[in-house]
Amino acid sequence: MKGKYIAGIIMCIALLLSACNSEGNAEAEVDEADEVGDEQTEEETEIQEDEFEELTDEEAQEIVQSTLDELMGQMVLIKEENIEWYALDFTDDSSEEVTAAVEKTNERLDGLATEKFMDQFTAYYLEAYYCDCDAYALPYSYKASIAFEVVEQDENHFKGASIALGNDMNPGPGATYFWSFEKETDQWKIDDITAVSAKEQPINLTFDDLTDSYENPIELVDEVERDGERFIVIKHVDNEHYVAYSAVTGELNYVLAEEYRGAGEVDAQPKNGETTDQRSNQNEESEKQYPRLSNPTQFIHKYEEYETEFDGLGKTEIKIPLFGIDGLDQHLYEQYIAANEVLPNYDDVNPTKETSEFSYVDSRMYHDYHQHGRFVTVLMNSYLYEGGVNGMYFTRNINYDLEKERPFELRDLLNAKNISLERLDELVKEKLKGDNYKGALFPDYESNLDSPALDYQVFYATDYELTIIFNIYQIGPRSSGTLVVSIPWEEF
Repeated sequence: MKGKYIAGIIMCIALLLSACNSEGNAEAEVDEADEVGDEQTEEETEIQEDEFEELTDEEAQEIVQSTLDELMGQMVLIKEENIEWYALDFTDDSSEEVTAAVEKTNERLDGLATEKFMDQFTAYYLEAYYCDCDAYALPYSYKASIAFEVVEQDENHFKGASIALGNDMNPGPGATYFWSFEKETDQWKIDDITAVSAKEQPINLTFDDLTDSYENPIELVDEVERDGERFIVIKHVDNEHYVAYSAVTGELNYVLAEEYRGAGEVDAQPKNGETTDQRSNQNEESEKQYPRLSNPTQFIHKYEEYETEFDGLGKTEIKIPLFGIDGLDQHLYEQYIAANEVLPNYDDVNPTKETSEFSYVDSRMYHDYHQHGRFVTVLMNSYLYEGGVNGMYFTRNINYDLEKERPFELRDLLNAKNISLERLDELVKEKLKGDNYKGALFPDYESNLDSPALDYQVFYATDYELTIIFNIYQIGPRSSGTLVVSIPWEEF
């Protein structure tokens, strides 16, 4: 009997141990499952985090610049396809025609820009392209080429910053630009553009920034302070062309650059076996033979106001300089004053100051002069307004040869320097492909440059370079303003 009790107790203990073991195994299995689940969750989180890869500065810059190129390219095409929109006033929000034009434009820009961007900028860009006014700020891609960096980003947003410097089209000051982009349906779209003038937010320009902005090699010449402002002077290695920038504002300083160019000429090694004394003597003889002009202090200034046939007020204004060189002064007189001698002198009238009162304006005013040895060019700015939103302005050059005492043409200047017109044409077209002109030219501008003798009629020469002037609409829209291409003599 006692043996049965002992066997029963042993069986109960075995069952109890078996139950405990099963419960322990179950708990272990649950714990193991929890651990596996935790590991899987961590792995999934890591995968999700890995899916967002930050854009590099270079990748973001490519997105910004390619978008801007396409955006401005579309605006040019839209203008060419809808010439009738010239009659619209894009500042009139209540116009049904303007609303339709904006909506049609937005359809073309939808793959490039967000709705927010188009609401803010489409009408403005249309106004700029159809008004052809040079006062509008257009987002050309070269403005995103210098010191570009990403300042903030997440999976569906980034903002980049860059600096824009002064150039021959707009000497400055420069600015800091901020480019905001949003991702919509896996497509990066421009969302906003803001700019802060370097007068308000200094750009702290460095030589490295300048190196990145030029395709051709440059070298640092000097870093100098003038009137409490620091300037960086560089030289193009290929042609020894000097350029001076404000390190604070990015603005070009032509006067400072001229100082270094002049020093470079003096310090340069003589060429073709000539001695320094021979070169010096030649320069002295040149100065004796061809007097250097100075800024004029005397002018002939004609002015007249009158009632137009449409009951509006019109005016004619002409101003030419007197340099004290008989032949040159007489040539300017014949070109501008002879046919208008009867007009009153400016000092004898009381001109209307409010320009909005005029319905007709004919203005031909002295702007500047340049000299290269015997070749003198006087630049005159002309403006003609016959009603509407804007008038037409253009630059004209009056050329005079001090040695031959007569006007000269571009061929005369080039022949005197043994330069062919074909070589000039080649260099001009090469320059126009540079970043400074990106977005400022018509897509087919080269079709307008098929006759160099006619295409390059407006020009001037200095002792350091030849500059070609393109008036509005010649190779670019009015929004680009007057375009200039300067070529140092060394490059010929």
